[in-house]
Amino acid sequence: MEQHKKNKNGKKVYQDAKTYFRGAAVKDAILIENMDTLINYKLTHTTPNGAKGYNNKFNDIVNSLEQQGHDLEPTVLKGIFFGNIKDKAYEHLKDQAAASETTTLADIQAQILRKYLSIQGERCAGAPAYTHKRFVNAALSKHVKFQSDDEGENLPENSNVDDRNW
Repeated sequence: MEQHKKNKNGKKVYQDAKTYFRGAAVKDAILIENMDTLINYKLTHTTPNGAKGYNNKFNDIVNSLEQQGHDLEPTVLKGIFFGNIKDKAYEHLKDQAAASETTTLADIQAQILRKYLSIQGERCAGAPAYTHKRFVNAALSKHVKFQSDDEGENLPENSNVDDRNW
């Protein structure tokens, strides 16, 4: 705006101020939306993609805030991360990490991801054998017989169709 003082261009000063404040309002709206999502997004047994999805979304929001110039204290991030874990499968990890002052957010996320992957592995290994058979043998159960090329009865040149009608 200082650049327009020399010319005494009031209209240009007004337009620049309006553009500046609109940009600040958008930045504030993005900050509010990201903080709202960060605080209200919970890790439960119904969270899409489980702990992996929760970790990714949490990190995406934190990265977005950092790109906008907002730095959050690691202890605050750790507290928000812990506060949003509502799944009972991760309670013991949450308690262990809360007791340790030296555990970083990245360490906690890695532990939770390992637990998630072990739970997923147990689910796959614990699946009944009949579910595996159904999918593996489905392709083999249908018998399809194709005519060999030697028989040649269905070739276009051997058909009885009158070409004049086409």
